[in-house]
Amino acid sequence: MNWFRNMLFGRKEKFAEFEDVKERKKESKSISVPWKTIFSGDIVMKFVKGNVGMIVLLLFLVFVYIGNQFYCKKMVLEISRLEAELKDLRFEALTRSADLMEVSKRSNVKRRVREMGIDIEGPVTPPVRIDD
Repeated sequence: MNWFRNMLFGRKEKFAEFEDVKERKKESKSISVPWKTIFSGDIVMKFVKGNVGMIVLLLFLVFVYIGNQFYCKKMVLEISRLEAELKDLRFEALTRSADLMEVSKRSNVKRRVREMGIDIEGPVTPPVRIDD
């Protein structure tokens, strides 16, 4: 008879315990986050405290990336400025060498000597090579 009574009364207690566990699970699933914790920053602070190293590393990488971008832009501008200056200097050198070639021609030298009134004549015989 005890087994019968335990079966009747004990089972109800076990079912009651089982129902309490079910209700607790339902309550834990439907946990709502109050607006106060969201706006007070508790959630953010928990995240920050757990990931301080990663946040510092990411901030460092962001600063390095931004600095590298500015440095590259500065170098590109410097290179383009130097290329333009080199182009101008090449044109100037080419112009000066052409002028020098024009002035140093034999006919131009004779003409300028006559214009200046200097009584000099050019050599009649060609130059001779001296071998040792």
